[in-house]
Amino acid sequence: MSIKKLFDLLRIWRHLGFLAFMSVLRGMLQKVPVRIPLGDGKYLVNPERAVIYHLANSISKLNRLVQAIPDAETSVILDVGSNCGLFSVLAAQRFPSARIYAFEPAPDLAALARENLKVHGGIVVQKAVADKSGEAVLFVNKDSQQTNSIIRDAVVAVGNLSSEYAVEAISLDDFATSEGIDAIDLLKIDVQGAESLVLEGGSEILKKTRALIVEVSFLDPRAQTLMQILAEHFSIWRPVNPVLFGADILFIRNGE
Repeated sequence: MSIKKLFDLLRIWRHLGFLAFMSVLRGMLQKVPVRIPLGDGKYLVNPERAVIYHLANSISKLNRLVQAIPDAETSVILDVGSNCGLFSVLAAQRFPSARIYAFEPAPDLAALARENLKVHGGIVVQKAVADKSGEAVLFVNKDSQQTNSIIRDAVVAVGNLSSEYAVEAISLDDFATSEGIDAIDLLKIDVQGAESLVLEGGSEILKKTRALIVEVSFLDPRAQTLMQILAEHFSIWRPVNPVLFGADILFIRNGE
């Protein structure tokens, strides 16, 4: 075992407690979903090879993202690229009356998200969000499904491409119309390189989006296009989880 993995295990023990720590190890060995404490309850996570890293490093980041949401009334939240729904869970805990839609095209992850959100009334949409509705190809890294993407190169750049399959896709504008959504209070996007496609398919609803959180890697050649699209709609931005060559960035419409 590497020194880094050992430190990650110790961080899980410290943050989640001994029982959760043992549950994670057991889930990895048995390859079954495990429950971890998160806010007011225990929720399922995917027992992939990278789960130790993600639990040690991602939970605190998700908490900071949710706490960064502006305090004004938040009634509609869209979580695009929800994985097993932990961001949506934390958002539901902070904004219990909000309508939350979690988009996740991978069937196994969508099932976990659905189980995690059922107590909060969140809606899981098992579709990819893209520039247009129809069909897309999901490229999967089974060792770390947080890196799944509808952009093949984005998966190959960070891990092993283990499978690919067709999934249903929908644009933000089409979804907003079908659900009667007139405005979005928070749009969170984490789709591994496909962020600009999501925004291109939401040109109308973006005009009525109050705040947006997106992961940006400044090493990604698509980052410039992404920032140009966002600059058309938002005038205030600040990093929430900065790293060496990127950040999770909160964008706020002027006047909010």
